[in-house]
Amino acid sequence: MITAPNAHAALALSTGGAQSFLADNIVPLVLLGIGLILIALSIKADMGKIVTIVLGAAIGLGVVGLSVIPGGTTNIARFVAGLFTGG
Repeated sequence: MITAPNAHAALALSTGGAQSFLADNIVPLVLLGIGLILIALSIKADMGKIVTIVLGAAIGLGVVGLSVIPGGTTNIARFVAGLFTGG
């Protein structure tokens, strides 16, 4: 019977590389795109639309931040519970 010497190594996959790639490359590009869109919209002076886009982007980035930070949702839940329970 022939066995692969690295059979267990193939099972130890990690997403650390993908996470660092997204944090280092994709997120700054998205922020740059949002900034350019806001500048283009400000030329038209449609301030209501600009505020809506900025708030939507801030909420979206907050959700992305919570999904990237390990234990982020647990910490937020404890904080919100502490606001109501005083602890």
